[in-house]
Amino acid sequence: MKKITIICVMALLCLKKLKAGRPKLKAYLLTTILLCILNEQMIAQTIKPLKIGDRLPETFWIAKRIIVEGEQAQESSFQQYKGKAMLLDFWATWCGACLNDFPKMNQLQTKLTKQLKVLLININAKDSPNALLQMIKKQEAPFDLAMVANDLPTNNMFPVSSIPHYIWVGSDGRIKAITGADAVTINQLKRLIAGLELNLKSKVN
Repeated sequence: MKKITIICVMALLCLKKLKAGRPKLKAYLLTTILLCILNEQMIAQTIKPLKIGDRLPETFWIAKRIIVEGEQAQESSFQQYKGKAMLLDFWATWCGACLNDFPKMNQLQTKLTKQLKVLLININAKDSPNALLQMIKKQEAPFDLAMVANDLPTNNMFPVSSIPHYIWVGSDGRIKAITGADAVTINQLKRLIAGLELNLKSKVN
């Protein structure tokens, strides 16, 4: 972002010092300045935190991520989950409360596998995909949850200061609720899947 700002400033300075009779160069500088402005606006929109009622932007669906599922870690996108209700579970390997909730989340995912996708969004950049794979292998019961390693796009859209933290997304791609762990029950998830209103207490970041 700093590089873009520097380019904009340099283009403006050149434009001011430019003498008459150089229409092509002037047009080039004006185009550069315009592209800089548009780029800055796109960046601002990309990192704007989302709230209840907002629709997930297209970048959420198409951005490439490392998704760890089963015993494999591969680069993919969330495009495959579009049209499904989703529960985004923000966590880290050092969060004991998060780890304690995994069996519950795993059970919910198993029961609602056709209508709901639970995604474990890791917020710790130090937790490598290999570390997540090792964690899955240590689970005693079959582990049906998908983990996402180093998910910068999603972490930018949902700045989180305390975990566990849950984002409820309807099949229409809109954010329906932001809660703590206590709100996550099978009855409430069924309401999410059915597109019914959720009267849940909102969690502050």
